[in-house]
Amino acid sequence: MVTPRPIRRRAQRSGPVPVPSDTAPSAPAAAAIRSQPALPPPASARHSYAQAASSLPPPISQDVRSNGEALVLLAKAYPSLPADKVLDLHWQATGSKPSPKRSKNTTGGPSHRSFITRVTGAEGFDLMSLGPVLSQHLSRQGARLCVESYRLAYGGLYFTTTAIPSSTDLQSFESLLHTRIPEGSQVECEVPSSRSFLRILAAPFLLSDGSALTPGRATRSLSSSAHSALIQLAAPPRVIRDS
Repeated sequence: MVTPRPIRRRAQRSGPVPVPSDTAPSAPAAAAIRSQPALPPPASARHSYAQAASSLPPPISQDVRSNGEALVLLAKAYPSLPADKVLDLHWQATGSKPSPKRSKNTTGGPSHRSFITRVTGAEGFDLMSLGPVLSQHLSRQGARLCVESYRLAYGGLYFTTTAIPSSTDLQSFESLLHTRIPEGSQVECEVPSSRSFLRILAAPFLLSDGSALTPGRATRSLSSSAHSALIQLAAPPRVIRDS
């Protein structure tokens, strides 16, 4: 008869497991390790701007580009690059670099698909009464040019049309409206034109008598020019000293 051996169980300790004294650092040493600053990355992990530009991340879908996530991903991929360099990389990858703004030399004004009707010599005449006359006339004719709207603007009755009126159209408008205005008055229909400015450089600001150049003197100088017949000023010239 075989008698089984009793199973011996190891006693469990409730306290912390002791650590050998030769491997556990002392308290001052552990504090010194925690307060030590992070070491800089090795030289092999550093990237120059040229290397970063040549190793762009994989292409980003058009949907991601449209909502600006491409720029965020690029900034996360190269956190050491300054913001302007990240923008340059983004523009190179997406081809969306904004074009430089061009100065506008033309003042804002009405569209050429319109015309202005002015009546002279008729004090107190209601210009708005000419709007339905011309609009209904063009509708009955079935012409290519129709009136979309009309209002008082630019010193007369301003019509917006579906096309640019020709000189023949304007003459026919004047003939029709002339029968609806008081006797002795005149009606004129014209397409609005834009106004541009010409910058004259290297003009002397101080004249021979020591006085400064004024808009009035500039106007007189332009009027005495040999090309005065080609110069039509819509407003007094503006003098700006740049030196």
